[in-house]
Amino acid sequence: RPTLIPKNLEALDDYALYQLTPAQISQLTSELTSTTAPYRRGVLWSVLWENFLEKKITTPDLIALILQHLPQEKTEIITQFMLNKLQTLFWVYLSPSERTRYQAQIEKNLHSRWQEKTFFKAYQNLALSPAALKYLAHPPMPLDEEESMALAFELALKKPTDAHDILNHHEKLIKGADNLKRFQFVRPALHPDESSRDAFFTALTLAKNRSVTTWVIEALHYLHHPLRTMSRLKYLAPTLALVPEIKQSGPLFFAEDWIETTFAPHNSPEAW
Repeated sequence: RPTLIPKNLEALDDYALYQLTPAQISQLTSELTSTTAPYRRGVLWSVLWENFLEKKITTPDLIALILQHLPQEKTEIITQFMLNKLQTLFWVYLSPSERTRYQAQIEKNLHSRWQEKTFFKAYQNLALSPAALKYLAHPPMPLDEEESMALAFELALKKPTDAHDILNHHEKLIKGADNLKRFQFVRPALHPDESSRDAFFTALTLAKNRSVTTWVIEALHYLHHPLRTMSRLKYLAPTLALVPEIKQSGPLFFAEDWIETTFAPHNSPEAW
C-alpha cells in the first residue's frame, strides 16, 4: 500500500487510502501549520481522518489537533469538515467520562468564534456545561424559525428538568403551520420521561405515523442521542425488525436513513 502523500495529491483523480506511519502522521500534522493552500489542507485533513478510522491516530490526538487548528482556519469548507469530525469524535468515540474531560476546552474553543453560524451550530450540539447552556439561551445572532426550533430541542435534551417549560415556550413562538406540526411531532422524543419516549417509539412502528419521513428521522436522532445512554438500547431490535416493511412501503432512501440515524450514535458492546 502507498505510504507517502504526493505533493500533487490534490491533482489526482483516483481515491487512495494512505495508511501512514507515526513519522508520516507527524509530518502531515506539521504541514497543516505550514501550508497556505486550502485544497492541500483539505486533503491532509481527509487523509488524517481516514487514518483515524484505520486506528493509526488516537481519538485524543485527533481532538487535540482539531482544537489546535480550528481558531486559525478560515476556509469555510475545511472549518465545516473539522467541526463535523469534532462532533463525531465527541459523541461517538468518547465515553461519558472522557467527554467531561474535554468539555471545558471544547466549549471555550468554539465559543471564541460562536458569532459565526457554523461554530454556533457546533457549540449548540456540543455544549453541556451549565455555563454553556446559559450562553445558548441567548444566541449571538438572529435565528430563523427552524433554527430556533433546533435550539429548543437541544436545550430540552440537555436540561431535562426544564424540558417542558423550554418546549412550551418555543412552541408558542412558532408561526409557520408546517413548522408547528413538525415541532409537535418531534417533541415527544424529547420527553424527559423514558416511558413517554417508549410510547412515542411504539407509535412509530405504525406506518401511518411515519408518513413525513424527515420528521421521523429527526425524532430518531433525539431518541438515540448519546445522552440517552442505556435507555435507547431497547429500540434497536424493533428498529431492525421494521426495515423490510419500510423498504417495501417507504420512499427511496428512508430505510437507509432509518438504520443510519438509529445505529450511528451507538458505540457500546451492548448495541453491537
